Amino acid sequence: MTRKIIVTRTDYPSGVPNGSVMTVTHESLGCVSATVDGGVSFPWHMQHGTFEDYPMKQEAPVTQGTPKTFGEMTPEEKGALLLGRHDGKTIEVASYKEGGKYLWCRCGWNHSWITSECYRVKPEPKVETVAHFLYVNGLKKITFTVTDGVVSTTVKVEEA
Repeated sequence: MTRKIIVTRTDYPSGVPNGSVMTVTHESLGCVSATVDGGVSFPWHMQHGTFEDYPMKQEAPVTQGTPKTFGEMTPEEKGALLLGRHDGKTIEVASYKEGGKYLWCRCGWNHSWITSECYRVKPEPKVETVAHFLYVNGLKKITFTVTDGVVSTTVKVEEA
């Protein structure tokens, strides 16, 4: 898995402002070389203490109601879970409640089905492409994707 960092105390405010998300290309003695996501691929040397690990999205809040426990599921619902697992889909468990919402986390492949736990097949992400037009030294079209409400760090700019 690619390691991502987020800049917290920049040494390069014009090129890598605080809050920039970067992809690590090399690591040595607590320092890293990393490129700015969606920016020029020039590697910046980041000193220890100027960045933190970027939290990779691993959990998603439950959006509708309280999920059923495995013990409350119908045989058809249990069958859908087993089929999803057989087909290689990600199975998630509602691990705990935070702020009134359950959080879904990935299950391991060798887990047991616990009757008091809530499971689901991870839903397919909702991906949409968004385009905006901006006039800066001519008309420009700016395109990016939004996945499950999260804006990508890659932006395409072209003449319109």
